[in-house]
Amino acid sequence: YWTKKYALTESFLKKAKVYPISHFWINDLLIECKKDKPTYVYDEGIYRKIYSPLDKVYKWLSNCTKDVIFGMHLLPSKIDYIIITSSYKDSLSLTLAGFNSIPVASENSFIPISLYDRIIKKDIKILLLFDNDKPGIINANTFKKQYNIELGLMPIIKKNNKIITKDPSDYLDYFGLHKLNKYINKLLKKKLKYK
Repeated sequence: YWTKKYALTESFLKKAKVYPISHFWINDLLIECKKDKPTYVYDEGIYRKIYSPLDKVYKWLSNCTKDVIFGMHLLPSKIDYIIITSSYKDSLSLTLAGFNSIPVASENSFIPISLYDRIIKKDIKILLLFDNDKPGIINANTFKKQYNIELGLMPIIKKNNKIITKDPSDYLDYFGLHKLNKYINKLLKKKLKYK
C-alpha cells in the first residue's frame, strides 16, 4: 500500500517505525485485520496509532495523547525550518522528498508547547501545512494566529468533480516525488524566504 501509493519503501517505513500488522487488541478484544484491508501501526514507545486506510470501521485507533509526536527521530540534528503537517503520512511524504517535517497528534491540536518553545529558541522557522479542506484551513488559521507562524496550502486538484489532492501525500501519489519536491521548495521560498 505505502510503496505503491507513496513510494515509501519497507526500509524507510521501518526507520519511521511504521509496521504492517495482522491483528491488534482493544483492551482484551482481539481484532483480526482483514486481508484485503492492509493495517499498520505507528509505534512511539508505549503509544500506538493503528491506521487501516481502506477500513471504514477501524480506520484510525490510538492510545496517543495530544503530546505524542511521531517522526521526531527522523529529523536531522540541526535544522533551520520545519513543516508541521496534520498527519504522519503527510509528514513522511515530505521527509521522503527531503524536507524537515513532523505531524501534530490530530488536525485540531498543535505540537506540545514545550516543543514549540524549543523550536522558537533555536530560531527555527515554522510552516504549517494542514489539509486544504475546511477543517484543515480552520484549524491551521487558528494556530497561525495563536503562534504567529506561516501557513501554506497544497493545491486542490479535481478529476471528474472529485478532489484527488489536498495534502502532501495526495500530491505525491498523483504527481510523484519530483513534483512534490518542486512545489514544496517554491512554498518554502515564498512563505519562509528559505533558499
